[in-house]
Amino acid sequence: EDYDLILRAYKAGVKLGKHPDKLLQKFHASGRLSRVDSIYKRPAMFEAKAHYIIKYGLLKNRRGLLIAGSGPTGRQTATSFEKRGVSILGFVDNRLGPPDRKVKSWPAWGFRDLPPAEFLNKFRDALILLAIGDSEGQRAFSELLRKLGFIENSDFIRVIYS
Repeated sequence: EDYDLILRAYKAGVKLGKHPDKLLQKFHASGRLSRVDSIYKRPAMFEAKAHYIIKYGLLKNRRGLLIAGSGPTGRQTATSFEKRGVSILGFVDNRLGPPDRKVKSWPAWGFRDLPPAEFLNKFRDALILLAIGDSEGQRAFSELLRKLGFIENSDFIRVIYS
């Protein structure tokens, strides 16, 4: 429910942030629903994200998704969108491999450092989803996209914040 509220508030333009001070101490019982019910697990969160990204029209006039990050988050993201018929164009990450490398049957392009502008410019008509778990890597990729003129929450979206 919290996640649904946050995604709907985002669409309404509500600004949210973290308060720097601890405001309350919460007890997390081992039997609480968020620990035992599958509706609160990681796949359910990505199902909600995929639902709202599509519902809010962020894929309108886009040929598909390029997913930055091919780890568990990137793979779960691809699965959630594939179920909804969205075209997965491939993954981009920092894992070097053969030119025909695949992740979950989709192309996977690996770059030692950040991808060059020439590569990213081929995806101007796609939505880029950042599924990078490393906070430094996510920050660097976001900065590169902004430097190249991509607009956050329009041309690229972070599906996790680290």
